[in-house]
Amino acid sequence: MNSIKPKINVIIFITYVILISCNENNNYSQLLEKYKELQKKYDHLNSYIYSIEFRPKVISKSNRIKLGEEYEANIFLAVVDSASPPITIFGNIDTLSQDFAPRDTLEYNSKFNSSIYKNVPNKRGKYKWETKIYYIWNKKEYQYFTGVTYEVY
Repeated sequence: MNSIKPKINVIIFITYVILISCNENNNYSQLLEKYKELQKKYDHLNSYIYSIEFRPKVISKSNRIKLGEEYEANIFLAVVDSASPPITIFGNIDTLSQDFAPRDTLEYNSKFNSSIYKNVPNKRGKYKWETKIYYIWNKKEYQYFTGVTYEVY
């Protein structure tokens, strides 16, 4: 989406150049009107770009697996600029302090636009994992937390 803004700026600039060059042909008022229309569309699109919100999502094959099976989940943001993928860090949140303790960075899979968490547990029981997602969009940094509990039987 970041790539849209420079293209619109170029269109506005070209329109402005045409506007100046056509002044002698008495098309000035007509072109000025078109320029104002284009500027309104640009402003509307720009306000839309800055109002986008991101939501972390986790999709797992199953939240219940047999001992020895691999647990797998895709972690992604609902809106992502593919030129600037998010960084997903796997870890735990301390229940008392609520501090995040990172353990590893998950690899980003551009084919699926997600980071993939995989684990083969060696004990039965309930497992919980959490991630912290860093995402830089439009020169602003965003942080999101998400996690899942799954059971091994």
